[in-house]
Amino acid sequence: MKLRQKTLLIVGGALMSLTAVLYATSFAIVLNRYQQVEEQEMRLNVIRTLEALQNELETLQVTSTDYSAWDDTYDFMETPSQEYLVSNYTYLTIVQLQLNLLLLVSSNGRVVFSKALNMKQQEVSAPQLPVILDHPIQGIILLDHPMLVVATPILTSDNKGPQKGWVVMGRYLDSTAVNKLAKLTQLSLNIYDLKQLPPDLQPIWTHLKNQNRHAPQSNAKESQNAQNAMVIQPLNDQAIAGYTLVNNIEGQPALLLQIQGPRPIYQQAQVSLQFLAVSLLVVGLGLTITVLVLLEKVVLSRLTQLHTFVSSVSADGDLSVRIEIPGQDELAQFGNTMNTMLTTLQQTQEDLQQARIAAEVANHAKSEFLATMSHEIRTPMNAVIGLTAVLLNTATDGQQRELLATIHSSGESLLTIINDILDFSKIESGEMTLEAHPFELSRCVQECLNLFVRQAAEKGLTLTSEIDPLVPTWIMGDRIRLRQILVNLLNNAIKFTPTGEIAITVNARPIQPPPFNNRDETAAEPVPQEPLLEADRKLTGETYELKFAVRDTGIGIPLEQMPRLFKPFSQGDASTTRKYGGTGLGLVICQRLCDLMQGRIWVESQVGNGSTFWFTMVTSAIPDSLMPTQLVRPTDRVRDGKTAMTPNLTPQQTPPAGLPTLCLLTPQDFGRRG
Repeated sequence: MKLRQKTLLIVGGALMSLTAVLYATSFAIVLNRYQQVEEQEMRLNVIRTLEALQNELETLQVTSTDYSAWDDTYDFMETPSQEYLVSNYTYLTIVQLQLNLLLLVSSNGRVVFSKALNMKQQEVSAPQLPVILDHPIQGIILLDHPMLVVATPILTSDNKGPQKGWVVMGRYLDSTAVNKLAKLTQLSLNIYDLKQLPPDLQPIWTHLKNQNRHAPQSNAKESQNAQNAMVIQPLNDQAIAGYTLVNNIEGQPALLLQIQGPRPIYQQAQVSLQFLAVSLLVVGLGLTITVLVLLEKVVLSRLTQLHTFVSSVSADGDLSVRIEIPGQDELAQFGNTMNTMLTTLQQTQEDLQQARIAAEVANHAKSEFLATMSHEIRTPMNAVIGLTAVLLNTATDGQQRELLATIHSSGESLLTIINDILDFSKIESGEMTLEAHPFELSRCVQECLNLFVRQAAEKGLTLTSEIDPLVPTWIMGDRIRLRQILVNLLNNAIKFTPTGEIAITVNARPIQPPPFNNRDETAAEPVPQEPLLEADRKLTGETYELKFAVRDTGIGIPLEQMPRLFKPFSQGDASTTRKYGGTGLGLVICQRLCDLMQGRIWVESQVGNGSTFWFTMVTSAIPDSLMPTQLVRPTDRVRDGKTAMTPNLTPQQTPPAGLPTLCLLTPQDFGRRG
């Protein structure tokens, strides 16, 4: 993802998140405030409804007082008269007064006159009041339906006594009365008997009952004031409801009053919040575009210029170009710093180029010097060694033979050092090449062992070799370089093994032919290899990886000395008083030769238990149909049509009596061993 896209996502996401947070905060604050106002308004509506209900009771009480404070009523209670009843309490009068119950009760509680109408305006028997008339009452009683009831004392018109009884009037709180209250308050009203509540209103009743427990009331009238417990609950987005309890004349909850009304405040809040959301979105988009334009102009375009410049320099490698970033800020300073860095790199590159040329010249001179000196020294050394060998064959005096043998041995050691230096110089300069010719592997191994027969006999060591039956008899490769590796490892094994044995084992496994790269992992160019001749190319068969092991029972190698084994001019014991000599190039040359053969070399060792040097190489097998007579090399001696191998030993090199047995196991030997 490009920087512009990331910036767009980050800035846009941040501003949109900010807009969302602002909207959520505004939504919570504004909507909560609107809801509080809406709830307060509904509480006022509940109070208005209660006041309207109280007004109905007071109106009923006024009517009752008109009759109770009338002298005719006072006289009737002293002297009952049918004429009074017929003229004042007819059916029509009861209906006009919108009464459902009228009682004249004496002071001792006896009902002197009663008249009752049901909700269909039909005369019925008057019900018995559930209260004792010992004081004026005003409130609600529950009969077959809720009823508004008042009771006023019967006195004279000038409000004097003694009291003759009570005038009781009642009016059902039916649908007509509820609709009248609704019309007065302009609200939708419902009144429910607490004993017959619908299931969905039971939680409301429970909540109101719990509130009433914490709000004690002194009398029935106070229970109907603004201090009543209330529950305000939205029904949907269009309507809201308020609930409160209405007590009976005994001060106990009897009815649940439900008031429903529209939600204009909430709807206005929704419109306001929608407008706020649109406004915030427009402002957020505008701010986002403004920020992105400023970022593009101040930062992104200049960063793109820097990126294009750096990519161009990286692709072309031209350190002479420079960049100009306008301004005085950090990006401009970064451009100036980059120009300074390019100037420094250009100068450093020029210095390195000159140093590389000088190093190549010096390295070439060193290689030429080493090669020339090695050849110049090796030529007279060959003469010294050859003449010393001739003198050894002709000298008869024992002391002379001992001195000549010392000269011959020292000359061979010096020649070995010279050869190691020459090989290492060739490898370092990339001039080392590998040959590819067919040869018999078992013969190569035996020739290497034959070179160390006398040294092993002198130290009492046993030399053995074991070749796995899967190892091909004839292979294609560089016999001289393989022999050089084995000789180096055997020489080290004999040098560091005082007693015991030294063994060579060879195993093989078929592999897929690797791609021809022969690349030394430490070199920049492919390693040279002599191409196969057309005749040799036709001889190659299946590809194998050969695994050699040279194991000894010598002194072993400490763990801390192993990292130095394959470093040039380094030995396990690097002290000046080391017991064993050497140039420190043998294992390095072996490692480089293994690399050339597409293999590797490593060591396993324990102090006191000997060492095992492993190395691998990749080669091609020669088909059985072509061996052995067709592959006899000019250097092989042929006897009776069969290939024979004769150790190159002079009479003086003939193994003395008691020489340990040399065991060479070939694939044919495995077959015979069954």
